[in-house]
Amino acid sequence: MKIALIPIDNRPICYDLVEDILSCDKNIELFMPDIKFLGGLQKSSDIDEIFNFLKNLSEIDYLIVSLDTIAYGGLINSRRSTDDFETVKKRVEKFFRIAKTCSKKILAFSSIMRISNNNINEEEKPYWDKFGKKIFQWSYNFDKFSKAKHNIPDEILKDYLNTRKRNFEINKIYLKKAADGFFDTLIFSKDDCAEFGLNIQEAKELEKLSKDLDNVNVKTGADEIPLSLISRALLKNKKLQIN
Repeated sequence: MKIALIPIDNRPICYDLVEDILSCDKNIELFMPDIKFLGGLQKSSDIDEIFNFLKNLSEIDYLIVSLDTIAYGGLINSRRSTDDFETVKKRVEKFFRIAKTCSKKILAFSSIMRISNNNINEEEKPYWDKFGKKIFQWSYNFDKFSKAKHNIPDEILKDYLNTRKRNFEINKIYLKKAADGFFDTLIFSKDDCAEFGLNIQEAKELEKLSKDLDNVNVKTGADEIPLSLISRALLKNKKLQIN
């Protein structure tokens, strides 16, 4: 059985752990891009090299993909990237063209952009160190009460909302591809668990739009999603062998 994985980023939990677990079964061949091409806390993935990796794959049974890596260069960069919608859309469409030549079974996941309740910008845009908590609180109240006051500079709130809108519209493109049968499985992951917020609104909307699709799920998590999809692929493969 051959599995190819495009990880979220270069952290051990996303890369080394997968290798360690699958090495227990010698009947599984795992293919991943060289770790030097994957992003991390301070850098974006080399998306062109990711595409080259995909182009060089052949006869893969299951392709498991972090769509955030394809679209933005990684999970963290999905919140930091300043690329506009059209730039990201072209990247995603290129992936669609390439991926179908690699594998008939594509299991993918994309994050619903989180809203961290702190003033730490280590994994966010620079302005999060001053306005992170204020953005969280405004988002929380706006979702809960349908309106909310704030003292966030207009240009910062506008940038934040534009980033959210871009990511949400890209997620809706994935949803349409799932409806067309492109994805065997598509997961939208919730990277936080606040009761209210724009992210909660988006999750509910994606659930509503996908209610008739058996191959789409919205679930809490982030780093563990790839291993969940690998488990799903293994079970699917075992069922095929039994049948």
